[in-house]
Amino acid sequence: MKTIERELEEYASQTCKLVREKEKRLVHVNYAGGWLLAPFIADMVNKTKQAYVVYPEALKPS
Repeated sequence: MKTIERELEEYASQTCKLVREKEKRLVHVNYAGGWLLAPFIADMVNKTKQAYVVYPEALKPS
């Protein structure tokens, strides 16, 4: 059984990989508008909120 910490570490690692891939693609597009990032950022925020809803213990101080 995975611990909450391990689940969050895996999620953070996957999120970092997605961000790096997205950044590489945005460099090639080379648009100045922040509106290109808006849907991606909103999606990441929603996924992070879902992770804390699934693991509310993660928000409690140790």
